[in-house]
Amino acid sequence: MYNSYPIHITGHKHPDTDSICSAIAYAELKRKLGYNAIACRLGEVNHETRYVLKRFGFQHPVILDDARMRLNEIDLDKAVTIKEETTIYEAWQLMSTEKKVLCVVDDDNHLLGVLTNSNLASVAMGDTAKSIELLSKTPIEYIVKTVQGALVYAPKVTRLNGKVSIVAVAEHKLDNYELKDRTVIVGNDTEAQLQAIEKDAACLVVVWAESIRDEVIKAAKEKGCAIIMSGHGTLNTSRYLFYSSPIKFIMSTELVTFEKTEFVDDALNKVVKSRFRSYPVVDGDGRIYGLVSRYHLLNARRKQIILVDHNETAQSVDSLMEAELLEVIDHHRIGDIQTNKPINFRNQL
Repeated sequence: MYNSYPIHITGHKHPDTDSICSAIAYAELKRKLGYNAIACRLGEVNHETRYVLKRFGFQHPVILDDARMRLNEIDLDKAVTIKEETTIYEAWQLMSTEKKVLCVVDDDNHLLGVLTNSNLASVAMGDTAKSIELLSKTPIEYIVKTVQGALVYAPKVTRLNGKVSIVAVAEHKLDNYELKDRTVIVGNDTEAQLQAIEKDAACLVVVWAESIRDEVIKAAKEKGCAIIMSGHGTLNTSRYLFYSSPIKFIMSTELVTFEKTEFVDDALNKVVKSRFRSYPVVDGDGRIYGLVSRYHLLNARRKQIILVDHNETAQSVDSLMEAELLEVIDHHRIGDIQTNKPINFRNQL
């Protein structure tokens, strides 16, 4: 029994009415028998055939230009998409439940880049200098969202330098802290908050607080210091801060991509020369279509073909020997087609 994959039924090149009608009729029979059969042609129909099809109300069979499988004809992974403004934290949460690769797209679904575990690890396990650089470019609103906090005040222009200090009030208060332009994590201590603002902190992230005193807000406005009330304790707040940057700063943009109409064999030849886990597949306009991996390419099925009204390679679809030939039904001489297993071959006047 054949499976549910499409079976392409085609006549010869330079099709005549005999060839076109045979493909249409046999495809209809196969469909009635429960198969997913598609009538095909290997070229433009002639004037006589156009007249016959129009006279009896039949559509032209679809063009079949090659018997090799294309990427849009095999099983691919569905692409999980995110936007450039997605935070590192959001991407990490999504990646832990979805895929190992996230596709970054614009509003029209055009592919802009990809995000992988390696990109995220470069932040989590990388040099501190990189995390500082990322946080220095991160808008206050992203920090608020990531720490699940509330924005109390934000100046028109922020001056984050990316460095973070966790303030623990000791005998000498904040005398030994260098806080200029830093993000400061501080507890529900009005005196410590005021001292941090006085020392030119760029942003206070207050933990374990349900409100901020008016004098603290007033001082923050005078000094241009943002204030956020965190939704987490000190430990998680300090962890999540560095995951608040948008992924556009860390995503990969130098990509190996494929168009969905590329042949499977051609894609495999490119894949074996690189080391990525998955590869984006796009349409002709650069919109994401899916993700392909070595597994998909190595296990891709071959296109299923049935020939009618011919049985010679020269007359048949290009790359016929790369397909799985299922049947031949013809009334001409027996030609040169060979198969690696028995098939249904009917040759009769």
